[in-house]
Amino acid sequence: MKRTPEYLFWNRKYHCERRKLAYERIAGEMAELRRLRTSGAETAALVAKLTELENAVALCLEHSQAAIFGLKHSMRHGTEEAGGATGRILAEELLLQDLLEEKINAVRLLRAHAVNEEHLEAYMARLKELKTSGSEATAAGRILNGLKKMQKAAKKEFLALVDVHAERSALGKDIFRRIEELDPRSGG
Repeated sequence: MKRTPEYLFWNRKYHCERRKLAYERIAGEMAELRRLRTSGAETAALVAKLTELENAVALCLEHSQAAIFGLKHSMRHGTEEAGGATGRILAEELLLQDLLEEKINAVRLLRAHAVNEEHLEAYMARLKELKTSGSEATAAGRILNGLKKMQKAAKKEFLALVDVHAERSALGKDIFRRIEELDPRSGG
């Protein structure tokens, strides 16, 4: 299809709307993730939720990248100035993409953290068996106590990172409002 202004406008509007819906889904998924973590859900449930969340963020990022296609095209071909409205909208859009890329990396980190926790839980179960039998009981007990402390701290770190990204989500919503102010035809 030819890159007519009408097509570029339609493309931007469509992807802005889809991105906004995906971003709202991400906020809900983050809240659900926090609820799962605080309720003591199985680690496997956390890993599954994190996989869903990563997919949601990736979809949002794809729509975000597609939404600025026309803006980048206009800037590249000299039909718009960097200091003009398109340049200001593009700056906001690029900041939003940076936040989404950061979020996808954080979700991957959280998932790796949850998978590692799953492995530690299996190791701790084996240590509990050793602790009750024979000469290795003292060493197993010390290691087990250290792992319990580490596990407690890791859960706090997990929640802290989730909370940081909840704040980032609020910043993202502010950026959406700013983009709508600069480009009310985009649909957000």
